Amino acid sequence: MAKFELTKTLEGIKVNKRSGIPTNEKITLSFGAIIEDPKEDRGNLRVSYLGQVVDVKLAEITGCYKPIDDGAMPASAPSSGGKSSTPADTRFIRWEAIPSNVATLRAKVPGGWLVFAGNGMAFLPDPSHDWDGSSL
Repeated sequence: MAKFELTKTLEGIKVNKRSGIPTNEKITLSFGAIIEDPKEDRGNLRVSYLGQVVDVKLAEITGCYKPIDDGAMPASAPSSGGKSSTPADTRFIRWEAIPSNVATLRAKVPGGWLVFAGNGMAFLPDPSHDWDGSSL
């Protein structure tokens, strides 16, 4: 799936996924937004944006997006001194559910755990990540 980053904020028209017919709903695609699978369609560039199909006028979007290199380090990122860059799948926080009477999740982060319960979030120091998720 080809992914591109917008280099300019643009306006688009939402397209009905089933019929492929443009609706009257306008959508703003922000600077830095990720678009996928661009295809020319009757003077528009049809793209996938946040799970929606959007038409943007070809004249407006031409030259305003650049390809994203999956797994590659951006040119502005500091060098790792010869080490390979971090694999793409480790750049995201991995939440795991903890059995509780309140919806509770935890994520392993440097120095401990991020814990999300109800409407709040807390950091639990545990450098060795020994906590099994149960109450003390």
